[in-house]
Amino acid sequence: MKIGEQTIVFLAVNKNGDEVILNNAPARQGEIWTDERSAHDEEYFSVEDHNSAIVLPRGTIYKLAGRRLTWEDDPISLKSVIEELPHELRKMNMIKHKG
Repeated sequence: MKIGEQTIVFLAVNKNGDEVILNNAPARQGEIWTDERSAHDEEYFSVEDHNSAIVLPRGTIYKLAGRRLTWEDDPISLKSVIEELPHELRKMNMIKHKG
């Protein structure tokens, strides 16, 4: 049974083709993707000082997400799915952690 999902990272492609991974919601700034807060908060650090985007080797997004992205595409998020353990496994897990 699926309990919930949590976004863990965002993937996007800059105009020059660089594939990037971001740990915060992305926003376009010029020809790059940057973290949404640094793009919109004037009191925050400049993009050069604080950008959570990390450039990945080309082809990484395809390996992680199973699809190719371009600058024209919106970023995609990778999510962690939280599932409930079946009753038998929950019982075994509780016994294992008691002692």
